[in-house]
Amino acid sequence: MASIKLTKKQKDDIRKAKVEGKRSVIVEPTKEQKEAYQETLAAVEAEREEITRRALAALIEQRQFELHMAQIALLLCAARQERGLSLQQLSDLTGISRPALSRIESGDNKNPTLNTLLRIARALGKEIVVSLRDAA
Repeated sequence: MASIKLTKKQKDDIRKAKVEGKRSVIVEPTKEQKEAYQETLAAVEAEREEITRRALAALIEQRQFELHMAQIALLLCAARQERGLSLQQLSDLTGISRPALSRIESGDNKNPTLNTLLRIARALGKEIVVSLRDAA
């Protein structure tokens, strides 16, 4: 970004206004100062757009992750119900507390460890399949 420096005359005008007890002074910018100001504005706008783009991309990524976790939670809950198990029975099988299992199924625990998910899946007679594919 361009630096905007005051001219000697502008500095003198400011000093004079202070001596006279004025609380404000209007300083007319030079052509160079106006250009530097416009360059600074353009740089700030470009940076703002980049920050907005990155923030939006991060938000989309977070929402996609949350959607995947909600799908996993629904699948685990459906598998538990399909097996006719209560949360307490699943807790007994996995060694994971009933409240922790409830948080996973309800989506309150948005980031359970892979090990935790594997323990639950095994107890339900299921396996977790992870695959990689080309991004869209």
